[in-house]
Amino acid sequence: MYDYFFHSPYIRVMHLQLRFLTVFILIAFCVSNAAARDVIKKDKHNRAPIEEREAILILGGLGSVVHSAKDQKQSFAQKGYDVFIPDYLARRSIDGCVKKLQRFALKHQLSKYKKVHVLSYIVGSWAFNRWYEQYPMSNVASLVYDRSPLQETLPPMMRDEDPLFSRLLFGKLTFDLADTPYKPLVAPGIKMGILIECKATKFLWLKYDTFLKLPPRIFEPEQFGQRYDDYCYFFLSHDDMYTRLHEAAPAILNFFSSGTFGEADRSPCSEDPFKTYRKSK
Repeated sequence: MYDYFFHSPYIRVMHLQLRFLTVFILIAFCVSNAAARDVIKKDKHNRAPIEEREAILILGGLGSVVHSAKDQKQSFAQKGYDVFIPDYLARRSIDGCVKKLQRFALKHQLSKYKKVHVLSYIVGSWAFNRWYEQYPMSNVASLVYDRSPLQETLPPMMRDEDPLFSRLLFGKLTFDLADTPYKPLVAPGIKMGILIECKATKFLWLKYDTFLKLPPRIFEPEQFGQRYDDYCYFFLSHDDMYTRLHEAAPAILNFFSSGTFGEADRSPCSEDPFKTYRKSK
């Protein structure tokens, strides 16, 4: 009787329904969390006119759907900077992100600042490059690309293996990102740095079998196809770049002020990118 009850078709159907309900609640939570608001943190002690102020523009990526901007805001709330974290992600396409970013830039008069410094995550890098080509601003002084040879394998995986989940959570944006080759930004007047992540996310660990079938990942900065003035490595995952950004923030701020990452590591990480998750098994 016990075995029949717990292995009956009705119980299996109920279990399947419960799983779908759990996924639905998770997606609803994430979408609600991402229905985000623009985050603005201005230096209240700086009473200089906007033309004499400097701004930091942070362009998050798909991780913005599940992570708040709290650590980002706190990590860059430095004296002398106004911090802008726009809710610019568009579910339909990268072009939609560009349009939202332009509306944000106009609303907050970013072109009037003395200098604008940019930190762009993965989607942010695709979007910023396209936005800058269409709406160049002469006051963009420095740009740090947060890139990951590991995490950047996920959009094609999600497109091919989890299309329904991906579409529900991110709309068509994941598909557009997966299908759009990176186009480097050509802007000689901007100091460009590349911050390279060395640690895999938990989600990539869940896709480990698929990941193993891919060509070996290359961690040299040249593989990103983007001009750079300096580069550095951090053993941080893409999720960590939302929740532990304070660990990389000093190097990024140093780049904004001097054009170098200072004493940050310029040797590829030697750790196993999946070691954190292997220990938890």
